Order: sequence, then C-alpha cells, then structure tokens
Amino acid sequence: MKRITVRNKNALLASFAAILAGVMLTSCSGAGTDTEQTTESEAEQETTETTTEVATTVTGSETVRATPVPTEPVVTETQETSETSGSSEETSFTLNIDYHDIGKEYTLNEEHGSAVTLEGRVLIVSIFASDSYSSWDFSKSKDINTRKIAKDKMGVATEYLTEQADHYGKEVIFIYDWDENEDLYYTAGFDHDISNLEPGWYALQDNWINDNVDTLDLLKKYRADNLLFMFYFNTGYECESHSCAIEHKMGDYIINEYVNINMRHNGYEMTTASFAHEIIHTFGAPDLYYASEWIPQEYVDELMATNSNDIMYTVSTSYEIVNDFTDLDAYYVGIAERPEIVDEWSLALSEHDLSY
Repeated sequence: MKRITVRNKNALLASFAAILAGVMLTSCSGAGTDTEQTTESEAEQETTETTTEVATTVTGSETVRATPVPTEPVVTETQETSETSGSSEETSFTLNIDYHDIGKEYTLNEEHGSAVTLEGRVLIVSIFASDSYSSWDFSKSKDINTRKIAKDKMGVATEYLTEQADHYGKEVIFIYDWDENEDLYYTAGFDHDISNLEPGWYALQDNWINDNVDTLDLLKKYRADNLLFMFYFNTGYECESHSCAIEHKMGDYIINEYVNINMRHNGYEMTTASFAHEIIHTFGAPDLYYASEWIPQEYVDELMATNSNDIMYTVSTSYEIVNDFTDLDAYYVGIAERPEIVDEWSLALSEHDLSY
C-alpha cells in the first residue's frame, strides 16, 4: 500500500483525477511493487462494507451468500492535521491508493481455467453439498465438527503448498477462511448422486456455480489471481468413491476448476495430504500412480520401484504432510522450468509450458 500526503484538498482532487486518467504521480514512481504486503484487514477496511444477504433455494437446500460490492481502485481521503497560521488554515489529507487494482482486469482464464498457477492470491470458495447419497445437518454437533475438521485440514494443506511454492521463489497467499469471509461459504443441494459421480455431475456442479456464485465480483473484491471451488460431501466410511478434482486440461469447456471432497471413504477419513493433492490437480498436475495420456506406464513403474514419496504418487496418512513436492510437480503447476525427466520419460508437457 502506497500513501501520498497532499497538503490541500484541491491538489488531492487533481491528483486523483490524474490517476484515473492513467497518469502516475511523479512522487510515487515505482508504486505497486509492495502491494502484496497489504493485509486482509486492510483490504476489508478499504472495501465498501455494505453487503446484501441473498438467499437462494436449490433443490430444497438453502444457499446463503453475502453479495460483494464491486470496487474501483481503492482511494480513501482522511484528514490528518490542521495547521493554523494567522487567519489561514491548511489541512493535510492522505490519499490511500491500492495500485494492485489499477489497470487490472479480473476475468476467468479460458486458457488455463480458474486456477492458473500456484502463485499469487488463491481464492477458495467452499460449498457444503448435500446430494442423493449424503447430506449435511448443521443442527447436529457431529456435522459441525466434521465441517471444522475440513477447515483445519485445509489450513494444513495450504500451509504446505505455501512452503513448497516458496522453495521455488514464488509467493502464494491462500484465502479460504469462511469464518472470516462469509461470502466464501455456501451450502447446496443436488438431487443426483454427485458423491459417486453419477453421469452429468460436472454440468450440474458447474451450472450451480454459475447460478449462485458471482465469481468476477469475488475475484475483484479479494484481488485474486486464482479461484477454485471445494465441494464437501458428508460421505460415510462405506463410500467407495474417492475424492477428485476437475481441471481445465480435461477439456477446454472446463473453466470453473473444483475439487469434490468425500470426507470419508473405504473405511478412511480424507487425509490432509489428499487435500493438498487435489488442490495441486486444479493447477494442472496429473496423477502419477497410474498410466494415462500424460504419464506412461514405464514412469509409473519407475516410481513404484524407487518407492517414490511424490505427493502426486502417494499421500501420507499422518495429519502433517510428509510427502515430497518435486520439480516435476512444480513444473506442472507452472512455477518451475521443465525438468529433464519430462523428455527422458516422454511425459506430457505442462499446460504452462510455452511449447505446449
């Protein structure tokens, strides 16, 4: 955040007009280089505080969201001092400008989907979804506790990913806490069995997002570079379907990238490492534990023979994540150069690779 002090109000207004005209004030050359240091509390103070609660009924379940107010480049005027000399009074004003917003367009990326690269500000919208297979009832303490577990595991997963990005010289800031940001929390209801991927499930969820979430307003409000959605299903231990991620490389029609989290399956709780694993998918990294159009069987066999600890090959069952985030993973999520093993093993190129 850059702060410019103007000694009289007319100069303040003239300076403001110059900025809106695209002219940078000479007194703040280089401004904008430290905008990432702005805290969430500052952003909230600078954003218009008035929001409207909107209730939408979706197949029997109530969806609640606070509609964010779109903001222009944040400019606030505050009186700092009053100096009296004789009969004249001079007042000092501070012009607070958030240069992160000036000239930036907030749109969903059609080339890479809503989650582009593992860097910058990553906004995560959480949807607790009931379907024909499982449901949530937040009047029950058990479901409230399961929701808290989901948030706690998300915290560990995003901290892990933040540390991994830092190893490659990239800063990533995850914004997901629905207790602090109520407009990042939704409930939804579906008549179909989404938990077990009943045919047509992607279109149902994608349509729900488009109908209920004002994605562009959220991107602008939180100044986000990436956006992904987490659908949580209150499945039991008997569920046989794993969690999964929907990513752009699966098809050009996929713009909203999201994760389906089955909280329990096959006798196990959803692990913390699995949260991170699925999030990594949305940025373009493929699974490494089976052969696919991206990964040949020979490389899968190599990982098995060397007992790989790559997080896209295996996930730890401990609460803390002890898996490796490798150069290959970093390459696939767009924060590292192509490693030699891509050519050596004829692996698919990253969607971020210039020669893709």
